[in-house]
Amino acid sequence: YPLRRQRQMCIRDRGTRGSISSTLTIGDYARTNNSVSINSRFKKWNFFGTYSNFIGRSTSFIDLYRTQGDKIFDSQADSENESFSNNFRTGADYYLSKESVLGTVVTLNFRDAESTSNNITPIIDRNTSVTDSILRAPNSSENNSFNLNANLNYRYKDTLGTSFSADLDYGHYSRDRFNNQPNFYTTPSGAILNANITYQETPIDINIYAAKVDYGQKLGEGTFEAGAKVSKVVTDNTFNFFDVINGTNNLNLDRSNQFKYDEEIYAVYSKYNFAIKKWKFQVGLRVERTDSQGTLTAENTNQDQVVSRTYTDYFPSAGISYQANRINSFALSYSRRIQRPNYQILNPFEFQLDELSFSRGNPFLQPQYTDNFKLSHTYKYTLTTSLSYSYISDFFAQVTEAVGENRNFLSTRNVADQEVYNLSISYPFKLTNWWRAYANVYGSYSKYTATNPAFISIDQETFGFYAQNTFSLPKDVKLEVSGWYSSPSIWGGTYETSSLGSLNIAVQKSWGNWTGKITLNDALYTIPWQGMTQFGNLQIDGNGGSDSRNINFYVRYAFGNSDVKKARKRDGSLEDEKDRIGN
Repeated sequence: YPLRRQRQMCIRDRGTRGSISSTLTIGDYARTNNSVSINSRFKKWNFFGTYSNFIGRSTSFIDLYRTQGDKIFDSQADSENESFSNNFRTGADYYLSKESVLGTVVTLNFRDAESTSNNITPIIDRNTSVTDSILRAPNSSENNSFNLNANLNYRYKDTLGTSFSADLDYGHYSRDRFNNQPNFYTTPSGAILNANITYQETPIDINIYAAKVDYGQKLGEGTFEAGAKVSKVVTDNTFNFFDVINGTNNLNLDRSNQFKYDEEIYAVYSKYNFAIKKWKFQVGLRVERTDSQGTLTAENTNQDQVVSRTYTDYFPSAGISYQANRINSFALSYSRRIQRPNYQILNPFEFQLDELSFSRGNPFLQPQYTDNFKLSHTYKYTLTTSLSYSYISDFFAQVTEAVGENRNFLSTRNVADQEVYNLSISYPFKLTNWWRAYANVYGSYSKYTATNPAFISIDQETFGFYAQNTFSLPKDVKLEVSGWYSSPSIWGGTYETSSLGSLNIAVQKSWGNWTGKITLNDALYTIPWQGMTQFGNLQIDGNGGSDSRNINFYVRYAFGNSDVKKARKRDGSLEDEKDRIGN
């Protein structure tokens, strides 16, 4: 009977299941997400696929009141962003036996985006408060990107606790970007004083190769795990800067260049977990060696430069947990990790926001390291209290620096060592049969100690919370009210921001295989930010935001055999590298 029942269950979870969903968001403009996913499981095969797209337009604004020398630059920029993307994900698993499976996954992304920005900057004399002139920069840009990731994987796990896995990955990212950057200086009455029109072509090509293996087995009273990973990244970036004269693009050799960045990372790790009565222990060590080289080749060969770097890092980790009784448990952990900058942040190209403001990368940027200690207590598997301390060395942040009397540029630099103390309490609870809630409150203290002479050391206490209430109403209707709040804080180590928050309200109904949901996001329009920053002799008071207050309509239809198991979750060997591509 048990064998027959098991056989019936195996047959029942075969077949096809899938879903179709669509989301319409209405802010200043409309935008929509649509997706369809299918998963088919047979005796030894599992096939799955997903297609999704995004079509729509959004708006944003940023106002920066910049004081630099004897001038005030009161910049106001309103932007519209329109994009169309198609996303594909497909794969298959073949079950060689009960213990082993061979799989493959391919993801594709195509994205076309256009943006326009109307930047107006009155230039004011600080001594007389008289507006000398106004810079008007009606910018436009076009981005076309393509992303491919392919994975081949093998998994083995038996009933004795022995496991082995292997992943082989390839990733490719390319993007063509075209920026039209006109600059018109006018009198306060609107008469044109002079004009400077430029155009930039900035194609990017990134190839990533990665492989990893992991092994685990029972050892003594615990489990031993070990693994290794190797990755190679090759980026090729071209920056062609044109002066537009009488409608003709003229290549500016002094401002055009090419940047190539190659990086290889070799890593090995081991970890051991074991338990003694009510105690559980974990110790681990990861070792990484990094070889990288950035080469800037200018059209003017006198500006060539090479940045090479080789370093080895050790990342220990340890954890102890204690189950005091059925309702109380304690845990203490330590970990050290690294955060490397995105590839485009290392790119030293200049990207103009207008003639007076631009951004550029920093090939000399160092990674930042975090040592984290955490003590936590869990009561009845629900109420969790945690106290943590983090020390971040070589903290990097975006800073705005002055160039001469009028210009400024945004760049990422290692500016400080950061300490963070954080106390967090979270609790999911049931008030009645129809009212469930979740709450998280936290308080933190952040201290930044300057390592860059132009950076001002700063510290800040911050309080915040997140809460969600779910009300079960008749006829399978649910009402959700959620929100978050953060008191004044420090963003990115440089901006002292005012308090922020958001209130969201949603109504959801299910009927048969259908689910519908209507959500009002940022109902009180409290997400837009305000803040100030100072770096060297430059000070900025700013505010910005987007059409975060919007209404969202969502509908989903599920079809097929609901007993079919979902496709297994998997992480290949490209996860860290993909996160560093940026936009």
